[in-house]
Amino acid sequence: MKIKRRHLAPSLEQWIMSTLQLGPGVGDIFFVAEASSQYESWAKYQGVDSDHLFDTLAEAEDACVASRNDVVCVYPGTYTQTAKITWDKSSTHLIGLGSPNQRIPATAGTAGCVYFPCTTAMTELFLISGHHCQFHNFSTYLSTATGVADVRVQGRNTLLKGLFMKSGQNATQLASDILGYSLYLDNSAAGYCNGFTAEGCHIGDPRNTVRTAGGMIYMTGVTNAGMCYEFKDCFISGWSETNACSAVFVTGNNACDRYVLWQDCTFYNFYTNLGSILTGDVFTDTCGTTHMHLLTGRTCQYGWDEWGSGTYIFGSMPVPYATGGTMVTMT
Repeated sequence: MKIKRRHLAPSLEQWIMSTLQLGPGVGDIFFVAEASSQYESWAKYQGVDSDHLFDTLAEAEDACVASRNDVVCVYPGTYTQTAKITWDKSSTHLIGLGSPNQRIPATAGTAGCVYFPCTTAMTELFLISGHHCQFHNFSTYLSTATGVADVRVQGRNTLLKGLFMKSGQNATQLASDILGYSLYLDNSAAGYCNGFTAEGCHIGDPRNTVRTAGGMIYMTGVTNAGMCYEFKDCFISGWSETNACSAVFVTGNNACDRYVLWQDCTFYNFYTNLGSILTGDVFTDTCGTTHMHLLTGRTCQYGWDEWGSGTYIFGSMPVPYATGGTMVTMT
């Protein structure tokens, strides 16, 4: 039986199903377009129902029904946020309809850019607390003295794909080791962040004002462990000339458990003096649980003199044993 949607062209519905890999299980589909924009006019011309077309992301998320695989599609534009977006409905998803290259958006946004900037005081721009949610193809930027991170994840089995999470440039953020991150994996309650995956994301921005503390990815918890994170084909970058600045901060006695996979990832730190690198680590890891960072495929780094503590970090450099290659401790 073919499902007919009066507000959606069949070709776009098929593309959404393919992008999310949901097949015929996709739920209702909602759209966001800037008010009075060409995209809003085009959506109406194409027959999108008025109760499925919004000019703010918060309204579209409110319209979704949890656990139905509902999808919010956002047309290109600059959607300046003045309040935190809390994505708390499990199995609901967000797709940017712009160019697949969302890196380095213009300040005011341009055609093809799906951009969510914010300079209003808040701790995070996106708080993802729903489970099994997907987020594709948009840019974020939270620059405020209270901003911990652009994107804060608590939900289980979250997938981020093709995102550019810039992180803030506020002076307070740049001088803090607990503020101004691009991505914050928060496992402060049981099961938070289990099965997190980021694919093809750009995390941080080497064009930012120079940092004197902190980094790009923040992982922390209190008494419970989030397990088995995977980063695939991601570029993690920033600008610092202070040795205390790592790319990834893993803190707390139970901040992560089992493994963090870094597959085909690149870590990069810009230094004004060409050729200089930080006397420090890519990973600052004080987590006391049994876990390990697995550096596989083409994972590499430039900008630090060490990966970090060899207790937790293992690389896929083959050792010529008769039984085959193995992972070796990295320093």
